[in-house]
Amino acid sequence: MRAHALKESANHKIEKMLLSSMDADGDPCEDYYQYACGKWGIFHAVENKYHEAISLVDHFTNKEIARYFKFMNREDKPSFVLKAHDYFLSCRNLDIYEPLEYLRRLNFYENLNLNWSYHRRRLGVKFDWLRALAVMRKYGLNGIFMEEITLQRNDDATATIIDLDKPVKNGGFHLTDYDDLKLLIQTLRRPMHRKSFKELWDQISAFEFRLKRLDLLDDPEGNILIKVKDLPMPWLKRYLELLIDQLNPEMEISIQNKPYLQKVFKLINEYEPRFISKYLEICFLWHLNVEGPPNFTLEDCAGSTRTLMPYAMHWLFEQMHPELVTEMEEIHKMFQQLINHFSDSLKNNTNNFDYEQLQFLLNKLSNIQLKIGNLPRVNTEEKLNVFYKDLAMNPFDFYGNHLKLLKFNTQTMHKRLNYRIPRDVDEFFYLEGSEIGFSSSPYFVQRANVVIVPVTSLQLPIYHPELDDIFKYSSLGFLLAHEIIHGFDYTGLGVDYNGNLNNPQFEGLANNTRFGRKMHCLRYLNPTIIDEKIADVSGLRLAYETYFKIHPEARGQIRYMHGRPYGLEKVFFLNFSQFFCGPVSNTLVDTKEHGLDRDRVRDALKHLDEFSTVYFCPRGSKMRREKTCQLWRR
Repeated sequence: MRAHALKESANHKIEKMLLSSMDADGDPCEDYYQYACGKWGIFHAVENKYHEAISLVDHFTNKEIARYFKFMNREDKPSFVLKAHDYFLSCRNLDIYEPLEYLRRLNFYENLNLNWSYHRRRLGVKFDWLRALAVMRKYGLNGIFMEEITLQRNDDATATIIDLDKPVKNGGFHLTDYDDLKLLIQTLRRPMHRKSFKELWDQISAFEFRLKRLDLLDDPEGNILIKVKDLPMPWLKRYLELLIDQLNPEMEISIQNKPYLQKVFKLINEYEPRFISKYLEICFLWHLNVEGPPNFTLEDCAGSTRTLMPYAMHWLFEQMHPELVTEMEEIHKMFQQLINHFSDSLKNNTNNFDYEQLQFLLNKLSNIQLKIGNLPRVNTEEKLNVFYKDLAMNPFDFYGNHLKLLKFNTQTMHKRLNYRIPRDVDEFFYLEGSEIGFSSSPYFVQRANVVIVPVTSLQLPIYHPELDDIFKYSSLGFLLAHEIIHGFDYTGLGVDYNGNLNNPQFEGLANNTRFGRKMHCLRYLNPTIIDEKIADVSGLRLAYETYFKIHPEARGQIRYMHGRPYGLEKVFFLNFSQFFCGPVSNTLVDTKEHGLDRDRVRDALKHLDEFSTVYFCPRGSKMRREKTCQLWRR
């Protein structure tokens, strides 16, 4: 009886959400996003600042964790949970945000000469901007002057290597915003006259204008693999020596955009070291502002803990929800159903690939692994205790804790330079940056050939153990399919099942006339995010076809939702769209990685022939195309 009641409750909630989000006056054949999502903001009025399903799930996750931490009994908890709790408490115990406290601690920890941490101008102080840059990189600052990351080697996906490049992440180097600078200066609580602020702004603007122009430099050599001792730019070698403990001069690193790196060093040295130091301090303080809690509420502090100690929080959330752990087997079955259907589609070989190309695709598909919860699954608690053993948190020192965690995460990344990434998915766990650690969105680790589903995503409106399959496949099923297809998008086709780059196979696939024509068709939708368009369009088709293959009787069936009849095909499309629904004020929210949510819904559906058939869309309507783009059509 109780299970039946839960099933009714979960399904009832989804049905209510679907009907309440719809704009019944909208025309599904003209703008399906408006039709399916037009009243989402009214239904979710309390959470109106959250612009789609994932941010809504994260909001509820943060509330739940904050409530748990607020009343947590510390007895019998693993040490890593206690450390996460101490960070959370230090966040909550902060009365007034004083960002200069960061610089004072940084000066104490690193003996670094800084401008803003002192009231008076100090005479005779030498400012070493390169050392300041390296020290601040240790605490997470990146993409200022250059970008330093670790990535997997082209020839060996189990080994990582340092890569030095111009700023490229998130669209490259971003100019300082006037209002952001004004806000930051105000938080420093140092009186600055309007004239002085204008002088500072003019200096920064002029410097960044010249910095941004360097982005236009060509890179004729491309990626260069070189040993540290052979670096042609001594300043880069010194930077690495300051950044990496016990740097091995024989270690190979990757360099990209060498002309940029040469010019940026020359440009910086045209300016006084004091100005460059002050500029770096401003960038660092803004970085800490972005990477810290927005307003130090209970939910903000919980979210910050998730961001900075993701594995501890993954483990804790699983302990809070044992029912989700028992559900993992069912999700693996769903994943395998999607794999099986995609395999059948590939074997149908509508693109006329040759035998070797087809085997390459099938081999890669059969080796994709699913990982639910980004944790090592062998001796998990013991391994997390070891992972976090060097951390010491103080429940009354937020600034110190925040800096320690930022440094810990950077050092962990560098430690993987001497670490072989395991092939076994139970041993493997992905090093999460802040944008991943905070998010419940599933993602695909390209070079590991692994789809990772955070356990926090396994809750309404995305998933519930008792939901009917029509809701499971149209939501989580689509997300799984989307990530599977990332292994077969424009970028994914250049990587084999071992995670190694495979240019010959990629060129062979791309030169296939029929396949190339389909790729061009999809590229036309949005050339800057072709991979996401492929994953949306092909992922929706994969999830849709898999569900109706498993449930052939569902075609043409009617589901009564609150007394209103809807064909199951329409229910599928409505629930798929819910993942992207948001308030009207956020319908134009764009991300450089994925594009507009409105466009994602419309593009995916208009390129699925079944959609316009189900809704009887007439010729000439916006949601019906006479020729649809499908890269992986059965």
